[in-house]
Amino acid sequence: MIHLIDRLSELELGETKLSLICAGEFPGFELFNGFAELNSEQMASLLEARHELTRAEIELAIRAMAAV
Repeated sequence: MIHLIDRLSELELGETKLSLICAGEFPGFELFNGFAELNSEQMASLLEARHELTRAEIELAIRAMAAV
């Protein structure tokens, strides 16, 4: 993820804002292993939980990627 954020930070995005959906669990899954388990309706239900990345978070990803 830090690689993607780092690369996207280099692009001229205009008014486009970057956002992130992070889910460690999902209703109906005793052991949730990730988004690949979800169908399109389940994925769509997560849109309201997305988080717009702040400049500080983007800078942190850039620094993390440089450290790697």
